[in-house]
Amino acid sequence: MKDLTVIYQPDGACDFFVHGSDRYVVVFSDPKVFGASLATLKKGNNLFSRLNNGQTECQIISETAALAALDTEDVASAPVVIPPKGPGPRRIL
Repeated sequence: MKDLTVIYQPDGACDFFVHGSDRYVVVFSDPKVFGASLATLKKGNNLFSRLNNGQTECQIISETAALAALDTEDVASAPVVIPPKGPGPRRIL
């Protein structure tokens, strides 16, 4: 992860800046701090605003490793088909 820099902002926000084209998945141990338990990081700025003054840890893994981890029989969901863009709202589940 030589192409990833974490910048702590004075207001408590965190900017995960990805320099290259690789994508990453970040997993926060306390989702209440940034309002998410996991997120994807792509090239450029990935800014997370703090929702409270708590502390959290995170683990960052490559998108490839995250997808490989999900490609098992242990996944709790069948694939969900996302239809192409079309007219009006449609319920698919």
